[in-house]
Amino acid sequence: MDYRSSDFKEQIARYQQELQRLQQQARPVAAVPAPPAENHTPVPAPTPREFTAPFSVRVTAAGGAVPIEGARVTVSAQNGAVLQTRLTDQSGLTEVMLLPAVDPALTLTPNPSFVPILYDITVAAPGYYRVRTVGVPLYGGIPTQLPIALVPLPEFDDGSSEQTNFVTPPNDL
Repeated sequence: MDYRSSDFKEQIARYQQELQRLQQQARPVAAVPAPPAENHTPVPAPTPREFTAPFSVRVTAAGGAVPIEGARVTVSAQNGAVLQTRLTDQSGLTEVMLLPAVDPALTLTPNPSFVPILYDITVAAPGYYRVRTVGVPLYGGIPTQLPIALVPLPEFDDGSSEQTNFVTPPNDL
């Protein structure tokens, strides 16, 4: 498709309208003010609007055919702080978690200084190798479901020292 064609321009316009609609639906995160420092008069700084993103994980095996119930899903910040821990249900899904995210409007124009909020996801289930996915970006108001496929452990292996890491490459959205 030629980027100068009217069809392409219409698709861009629809994409921008959809992002604006999602931005209006995004729920702001309650900000916690920092305690004032001694001998200092706090000056309220303008705070940018904060966004959340609905996030869940689907854990399966056998190429997605078998949902894994009772898998422990841990969501961590890039600094290692654990933010959420959930167990999967009989369909292999976690309940939806609302996590801090960035304004989706920032994805409309490439900007090298833009840094999305990134998360590390670790999944562990008895009888399976652990999986860690690094650098998962979330954008405000945009629901994300991360599929994780587990690999069964060989017989007589407890899997205590094995972990598979998946690194999400940086994106310029």
